[in-house]
Amino acid sequence: MSEHEHQPNDFQDREIRLKPLGIFLAATLVLTVLAVAGMKVLFDRYAGMSTEQAAELVDRVMASNRPTNAVVEGVGEAAVAMAHMKAEVDAALNHYRWVDAEAGIVQIPIERAMERVAEKGLPVRRAVDTSGRESETPVQAGERYFTELGCIACHGAVSGALGPSLVGVYNHEVKLADGATIIADEAYLRESILNPTASMVEGYLPVMPAFAGVVTDAQLDALVAYIKSLAE
Repeated sequence: MSEHEHQPNDFQDREIRLKPLGIFLAATLVLTVLAVAGMKVLFDRYAGMSTEQAAELVDRVMASNRPTNAVVEGVGEAAVAMAHMKAEVDAALNHYRWVDAEAGIVQIPIERAMERVAEKGLPVRRAVDTSGRESETPVQAGERYFTELGCIACHGAVSGALGPSLVGVYNHEVKLADGATIIADEAYLRESILNPTASMVEGYLPVMPAFAGVVTDAQLDALVAYIKSLAE
């Protein structure tokens, strides 16, 4: 008796499980028919084209994707400008040349300059341990970092240096490579140390490495204090 009582429920359960499957199959069939019909319409349309019409269609598609003369000219000008810049950087960094023949000042390749800095015991871009030097003033610490980090190699008050002299620069006008003029305030000094290419000084190439992540906040404060003292 109990076995017959469960049969209607079993039939209803099977019917419920089969309904979603039937709906899915019907939807799939409809989509397949629509896709086949759409492909047939497209095939019939393009099959009736002559060879000349098909070639014209291909030409129109290719022309729409072809770069304009302005784009081609712009790419060419950018390549020429980049080549000139590389030549200028190479001439400035990798060759010997007279800066002031009468004074006997010669520019040497950057690698040789760094070798000479290392020979004198001045490590380049090395984080400096300040432990045991608590008695130093910020200006004194900044002067030490200026030497230990190699800043003096390019920013010393020497004619023909790779970077501008920093003597008297604080709170004075600085002309930038883009033609703008700004005041070298504390914010400018900090940015020039951390990201030197952000505001390049006119007449100098972008050869200075960024010190963001190299110097600590305390070292940055000391360097700025020292550079500010050079204007006094």
